[in-house]
Amino acid sequence: MSKKFNEIGYDLASFSGRLNAVLDFVDQYPPVDKGRSRELAIEFCCSKGSARLWLLHDKIPTQKQLRQIIETSLSKIKSNLSIDAVVGWVTYGQVVPCPFTDPDMTAVSVDFSSELAKVVIITFKEAQKYGVSNILSEIGEEELEEIYRSAISEALKSEDKAISPKTVRRLIKKQLSKAKDKITTDS
Repeated sequence: MSKKFNEIGYDLASFSGRLNAVLDFVDQYPPVDKGRSRELAIEFCCSKGSARLWLLHDKIPTQKQLRQIIETSLSKIKSNLSIDAVVGWVTYGQVVPCPFTDPDMTAVSVDFSSELAKVVIITFKEAQKYGVSNILSEIGEEELEEIYRSAISEALKSEDKAISPKTVRRLIKKQLSKAKDKITTDS
C-alpha cells in the first residue's frame, strides 16, 4: 500500500484523531466533513450522533464497538496488523506504541485494556506500600504514562507478552525515587 499513515495530520494525542487517522488510512470511508459519521452509523448500527461523538469529540465507544470498527477496517485493507494492537493504540494513545509506524507492533496480540488495567492497579498498590496515597501528587501524569509505556514496551519484548508486576514495581520505585530526589534538590 502506498498511502502514508496520517497524511492529513490528525492530532494523534486525541482519541478522535487516532480513530480518524485509522479510517483515513483504510481509505474506504468518506472524509470526516463529507459523511463519515453517517457511513459509520450505517455500517456499525449506531446513531449518527454517536459516530460524530467518536469522530469529533473524543467520546470512546464501547470496547466491543471499537473492536468491530478496527477489525472491519483492517479487513478492508487485508492488513496483517494486530487488531489488539490497533485497538490498544486508538484507545490509549501514546501509552501504546503506534502499530502503523512501529514495526515491533505488527504481530502483537495483547489485550491492552486488561494489561493496562493491571499496570494501573499494581501502580496504585505499590505507591500505597511507599506511603503514597495519591501517586499523581508524587510523580505526575507524564511520569505515570512513562511507567505505562515502559511496562508495555518490556511486555512486548517478553515471550508471553504479559506485563510483569515485578517490572511495574521496579519502574514505580525508580519514578518515586526520582520524585523524592527532585523534591530534596528543590528544597
